[in-house]
Amino acid sequence: MGEPKCPIANMVCPRNNDPKRGKYCPAWLEYTETNVQTGEERITKECSFQAIPRFFVETIKASNRPAAAMESSRNEIARGFQELNSQVQRIPALLVENHHVEERSDDPD
Repeated sequence: MGEPKCPIANMVCPRNNDPKRGKYCPAWLEYTETNVQTGEERITKECSFQAIPRFFVETIKASNRPAAAMESSRNEIARGFQELNSQVQRIPALLVENHHVEERSDDPD
């Protein structure tokens, strides 16, 4: 199998974007990529026409992260309000119980 052909120009890909090196392609990219699991950085070199779909996917994933964090915060706040509500609902029973305890302590038995 030979060198890959450019899908746009129908020529052998020069695999560089530097006009000083002779044949070049303005669609050739060189960028730094970070592995999210390891934090390792590497330089990736590839055709932008091949990279663009992956960039779109990564952009969508990144835009979903804040939504997931907001949902998590919302759920935590909701749990807190539920706990607060259950404690507030116990107040009348505690007041009645406390009143009965006070009445018994006031009895001069």
